[in-house]
Amino acid sequence: MNWLVLLPCIAFNGVAGLFIKLGTQPTFRLPSIQDPMAIITNWPMLLAVACYASAFLAYAAALTRLPLSVVNPIVTSGTTVMVAIIGFTLFREPMRATTCIGIATVIFGVLLITRN
Repeated sequence: MNWLVLLPCIAFNGVAGLFIKLGTQPTFRLPSIQDPMAIITNWPMLLAVACYASAFLAYAAALTRLPLSVVNPIVTSGTTVMVAIIGFTLFREPMRATTCIGIATVIFGVLLITRN
């Protein structure tokens, strides 16, 4: 049951990546040193910041229940897998056989690392 506290960490991190990708599309102005106020009109970037803040809080909460050596690899790899799936499904990014093998390898590696 303690493992369920990792799902918000993974979800918020993955969704933040989605919003950053959306915020870099040509329809939005990117914030820069010359135009820092562009962040106000770039709502996907604002949502990305909110998601990363939420992911940080969820990560801290997870660390109160599980060891760092379990939380970090699962959240990192889970986010990697989620972002690959989001990229493929929403942005039509390629999902090659090597990508699928890599995802399977990451999952297997995390299972080995977190095994008691």
